[in-house]
Amino acid sequence: MCLRLDKSKRMTYVSMFDMFYAWQQEAEKLKNGEITEDEYNTWRYNYPKIESERFEKQRKNKNKNEE
Repeated sequence: MCLRLDKSKRMTYVSMFDMFYAWQQEAEKLKNGEITEDEYNTWRYNYPKIESERFEKQRKNKNKNEE
């Protein structure tokens, strides 16, 4: 299967690209043994909520470190 994203639909393209990238990153972590299959399944069953929570946590840590 091959999916092609239409770059002329800028916001849709960026949004879809970000989603596919997140899935690719998690699959890569599983493949490299960085996470377990249970952790991967938890992530995928809770996507995109879990990704939003990670982003918010990173943002808060970054702001805390800048203070």
